Amino acid sequence: MAVDEVRSIALNVLTEILEKGSYTQDALHAALEVHQYLPHQERAFLSQLVCGTVERAWELDYFLNRYSKVPVKKMKPVICTVLRMALYEIMFLKAVPESASVNEAVKLVRKRGFANLTGFVNGVLRTIVRDVLKGALVYPDPVKTPAANLSVRYSEPEWLAESWLSRFGAEQTERMLAASIGRAPLTIRTNLLKNSPEELAGILAAEGVTAVKSSCLDYAFTLEGYDYLEKLDSFREGRYLVQDVSSMLVGECLKPQIGPDCRILDLCAAPGGKALHAAELAAAAGGSVTACDVSPKRAERIRENQERMGIRNLKIVTADARTWTDPEGSFDVVTADVPCSGLGVIRRKDENKYRITPDSFGELVKLQREILTHAVSLLKPGGTLVFSTCTVNSSENEENRAFLLAGGGLEPVNLTDCIPEPLLNRSGAREQAADGMLQLLPDEELTDGFYLAKFRKAADRQ
Repeated sequence: MAVDEVRSIALNVLTEILEKGSYTQDALHAALEVHQYLPHQERAFLSQLVCGTVERAWELDYFLNRYSKVPVKKMKPVICTVLRMALYEIMFLKAVPESASVNEAVKLVRKRGFANLTGFVNGVLRTIVRDVLKGALVYPDPVKTPAANLSVRYSEPEWLAESWLSRFGAEQTERMLAASIGRAPLTIRTNLLKNSPEELAGILAAEGVTAVKSSCLDYAFTLEGYDYLEKLDSFREGRYLVQDVSSMLVGECLKPQIGPDCRILDLCAAPGGKALHAAELAAAAGGSVTACDVSPKRAERIRENQERMGIRNLKIVTADARTWTDPEGSFDVVTADVPCSGLGVIRRKDENKYRITPDSFGELVKLQREILTHAVSLLKPGGTLVFSTCTVNSSENEENRAFLLAGGGLEPVNLTDCIPEPLLNRSGAREQAADGMLQLLPDEELTDGFYLAKFRKAADRQ
């Protein structure tokens, strides 16, 4: 397949993401499934073009608006997406000649039935190319308008840059924004029911994949040198699960509470990493896990991973986390990784930063508190609740923790023995953990931005 056809596939995928609201990971994965026959180099180009265009959309739009008489918001969606793709190539893919990017964009516009707009596309891109080659692209002034400068340079909404500057300061904000740009590492958790970490590393090495052990958890690895994960025998055999280290910390927090016949509930389970981790930990003690998720499609993904990994002590239910109850009774442990803004995992879900607005938080927090209140009601007296999010927003994290504690019947549980030492050594982390919570920021130890808090329910509370 010619590279121009790969651009056509990329245009289709980006239309699904930018115009129809699909998630980048899902839309790209579906395209790669259909086009498995593509050579590695073309698959890599497709992935880079799609992910890079979404990641840099805010910055690309800033320059398109400066150089085009027609603002981005008024462009036809196909034209806008083609311009974004081509400008991404021009600004960030130095291996592609600028002239080729312009010519291919013009050809693609013509093939999609917009021959009358080829002159417009050609003119906008060639004008930008001249300034790119001269190094004359002008960003907002970093001194007079620091939030606007960070917003464009790191392709983030300006309100988010302003919020982080106010809360974290300039230095930490820039580190967090820099961590949100670029390909996120692929981290896996060893399936200890099938192999040890050492055995897994050897198996992966035999497949030509480099497994770099995490500095935080000895059963976690970052993979390098792979092409298509699903083609690996080790993946198909369920020897590991893709999961970020921050998410694995929930399992670490559960370990002290997992005893004989322990009943565990993961109330917001998809994509299933934490539920499967809990089931693996509980297997030796004869414990069981129930994974609840409102989406049938996402629940099916949990089931697929369950079967691949050979997990037997996991039950999956499709239900609303705000209302579901188990006829068998309450649980010893409940985990609730509630739906959130996802501001801690921007590098994995770039579309989140464009879809979340300051007005989104009110409804999100309302939903989170409904789920958390119900989670407490499903917990046995003396039971343990672990609440987590993949964001760094205080209204979704610390304020929700305060809401739970204010409701009575819960007390915080010290996390110091559950959190790996490299993370405890971060500024303020040990004090946070001793108080029963931890906020990880996106630039720390290859972890995503993540928050978790642990509670014990009073023995006299129903």
